[in-house]
Amino acid sequence: MKRSLELAEKLIHQSYLEKEEYMELLGSYQDKETVVCLGQEAARLREKYYGNKVYMRGLIEFTNFCKNNCYYCCRPCLRPFQPFLQMRPTSLREEEPEL
Repeated sequence: MKRSLELAEKLIHQSYLEKEEYMELLGSYQDKETVVCLGQEAARLREKYYGNKVYMRGLIEFTNFCKNNCYYCCRPCLRPFQPFLQMRPTSLREEEPEL
């Protein structure tokens, strides 16, 4: 059995790999047998947890300003611990220092 397939089986049965093993498994993305094995496991888990249902989620925005402080999208909004990424309307921005 190929080493990548062994690692895939180990991941499926033990739900854990060492960092080096993960790197090796990720490097074997072109091995068709390993990809099929992992794809079948992914399909099995999807069926187990979600069945035959489709879940849709959408985000509708009308401006580039978001007042929600959530982690759903890539906009950090007004998170105080990341002031350099704050997204505010241009009219509300303070004078920003030049670098």
